Amino acid sequence: MDKTDMRLDGISKLLQQGMRMLVRTDTTLAELAQAQKRTDAKVTEVTQNLRDLARAQKATERSLKAFIDSLRHGRNGRNGG
Repeated sequence: MDKTDMRLDGISKLLQQGMRMLVRTDTTLAELAQAQKRTDAKVTEVTQNLRDLARAQKATERSLKAFIDSLRHGRNGRNGG
């Protein structure tokens, strides 16, 4: 009977340790999930910023091209010739 009680106590301690480990694992997984959500939000924000920058760059390129083209024509208020 003593051996059985000792074995049951050992099994009980193992189960308690296992439950503690599961709680820690669940907590860690929840923290990781929150971190992943924050990361996803930042990636979305950075992606939008890159799109905005690309649009701004295209507008700048068009403006610069128009400016360079105006210099090539060389009119500067003159009527041709």
